[in-house]
Amino acid sequence: MTVVTTEHRSIASLELPKPASKLITYATGIVTSMTNNPSFPTPVPALATVTGAIAALQAAETAAQTWVTAPVTLQARTTIAGLTAGTTAPSSLA
Repeated sequence: MTVVTTEHRSIASLELPKPASKLITYATGIVTSMTNNPSFPTPVPALATVTGAIAALQAAETAAQTWVTAPVTLQARTTIAGLTAGTTAPSSLA
């Protein structure tokens, strides 16, 4: 007899805010909530990576508001979206 085992994983899907300022606030809140949270002992991507992407988006948004080209903001926003793609919750939260 063959025994089939399956691994159940929770997958989080985020509806990210469209305005960059709201995305910055949203992402910062997530990082704050996950920092030193025992449910996320080693998050992927690392919180330092996400914090760096937030800082880049914040700088790009500031630059965009001072008439520097908007593609920089798009690139920083895409970085945050890419970091959150495929993020999974630990099985203990399933």
